Amino acid sequence: MTRQSVATPKNIDDLSKAELDALFEESNQQLDILEARWAGLVKQTEQERTHSVGRSLGVLSAPLHLLFSLLMPKNGKESDLLKFFSGLGDADFGDDPEKFEPELLSRRLYRVEYEQKIQERFVKLARSFGDDALHTGEMVIGPGMMALALARTLALSSAAHRAVLAPVLDAFSALTKRARARSAEARAEKKAAVDAEKKTADDKKPPTT
Repeated sequence: MTRQSVATPKNIDDLSKAELDALFEESNQQLDILEARWAGLVKQTEQERTHSVGRSLGVLSAPLHLLFSLLMPKNGKESDLLKFFSGLGDADFGDDPEKFEPELLSRRLYRVEYEQKIQERFVKLARSFGDDALHTGEMVIGPGMMALALARTLALSSAAHRAVLAPVLDAFSALTKRARARSAEARAEKKAAVDAEKKTADDKKPPTT
């Protein structure tokens, strides 16, 4: 039986626009499939994330794995210890408030660990995507700015060039206008904050007699 050789993926810097489009679409589809497979993921608010007691689970995972294993049935026989934990039946977020459910808790503990490992992979991957976007941007911004400057010079030198380059210059001009508008808004907000702080300070001053 002959072994099939696996083609080495092309370096992303060598991909054509069509290949990049296909890779982007394929990546999104794979993410959609992954998200769909992990149905039921709960989303929390920032405050809930900050104050969640679930953050402490990691340090307790080893003893909890051992305890849940001891309390689970073995060879079809219920653990002799389980009856002593029945008072915790209404605290395990299970189906039966009269019964402690170690199988359910063990399954959830494994889920937490798998989710955290996947999260670590995503964090690492997100950092790699971000780093590559910055690095690639560095290779584009320099020649790109010089090309824009040259385009403006060409537009000033010839009406024919100006007509061809008009969409580029209009887009660049729009960016400049938006940047100036944002700068003006920031200055106005800063002035308003300073004025409000000054008014508050003036209001706190004792009246002059």
